[in-house]
Amino acid sequence: MTELHRRPTTWLTNLRREGERLLVSGVTSNRSNVVEIASILPNNEIKKISHNKLRDTSVWNFEIASDLPKVDWAQIMESDMQTLLDIKEKMTPKILETPKTPVKDSKSKPEIPEKDPKPSKEVVSQKEKDKPEDTPKTTEAVPLSIKPAFPDALMLSILEEKMSQIEKNIVKDYWEFISAVKKGSTWHYRDLGIRFLRNYPESELVPYVRWRLAYRFYIDREYIFARQYVEPMLRDHNMFYPYAVLLAARIDYFSGGNRYHDYYSILRSDYRSHPLSAIFDADYQIIRGGKK
Repeated sequence: MTELHRRPTTWLTNLRREGERLLVSGVTSNRSNVVEIASILPNNEIKKISHNKLRDTSVWNFEIASDLPKVDWAQIMESDMQTLLDIKEKMTPKILETPKTPVKDSKSKPEIPEKDPKPSKEVVSQKEKDKPEDTPKTTEAVPLSIKPAFPDALMLSILEEKMSQIEKNIVKDYWEFISAVKKGSTWHYRDLGIRFLRNYPESELVPYVRWRLAYRFYIDREYIFARQYVEPMLRDHNMFYPYAVLLAARIDYFSGGNRYHDYYSILRSDYRSHPLSAIFDADYQIIRGGKK
């Protein structure tokens, strides 16, 4: 709390939640600080103030109850994400210097061409363009048995008939974002996704955009960003919840975490008949086989 920063003689000893109320306990050397701190909390109630001596210094123990402060965590996370992306973009060199060709010694032996010459840059470039959306960018093989990509048929996507009920400009921006995701244009899809979440926070397309952003980050092995975008979807047990849980399990598994067992347990116990069971059942068999 910034209010505490202005009052260095006050410190908190406990901060806990009871139902829909917040309980704050602390100690201060100035009794008036208790009232000042309580005033910044919504619907506050000073439940207790008791006087004590600490090495001949008067201190007051206090306890304050209040409503939980309203915090727009989604907006905070979007802002932090944009800051991180801006920093990363600034640190990424836009122009790579072409290495100088070494001067050949006229007395040196003539070069013998290799039997299997490396493919030209044009060929490699074309192969990169032909990669499907869900192919990780790194050329290193994933050292796990679970295949990272979801089958196209089981990707989270909105039904076409629902699109007709949404404003055309929102639908247009949504499809532009999806197109950028499929093309794998790193900064373009991130910029479009973040902009969509910022411009249309109340749109019913927000969960689809958030999940696809998290999924694309996961495919690109940027697990911190992926986790940051999928976590808000774990708070509501709605139609998007199983998709969020499975993606969270995959992110945790591939990033070396230890919570994926809990996520898979939720899916196997509560969503046995869900279409996603084709994925998480296969994942579970691999995990049980000890292939991680």
